[in-house]
Amino acid sequence: MKLSAREISLQNNTDVQGWVAARAEEIRKECVEEGCTFFTTPAIPEAGVYANVYEYERSHAFDVYSDVHKDVYGFRPRGDFSSWTLETIEAEIESLSGDFDATYTESQWEAVADTLDENWSKWEKMAFDAGYED
Repeated sequence: MKLSAREISLQNNTDVQGWVAARAEEIRKECVEEGCTFFTTPAIPEAGVYANVYEYERSHAFDVYSDVHKDVYGFRPRGDFSSWTLETIEAEIESLSGDFDATYTESQWEAVADTLDENWSKWEKMAFDAGYED
């Protein structure tokens, strides 16, 4: 497994908590500037959970890869991915994202949206009937 200069730099950075805190602040600023009223930022992991920033980023990238793979193919990826670098995982996410876009036609996306709207209305009515109001 040969790492890129970026990956080596991340591997040499052992201040995972500082890295995540700085990224959370970047996200917060971006969201405030864009006028977002709701957003989430990454939780700062406890000390020692990750040895370095590379491990943190690789772990989270693989989680995203697994989620996207499941969205596209209906199941989580199987096999040994220990030799995949962070950049390999990122490239696979990009590739799967293209597959995901090609999976559904515009009318299929509209049908999914309609179903979500119908379900939301159902749950909203149930909440209202139970006494919960806006």
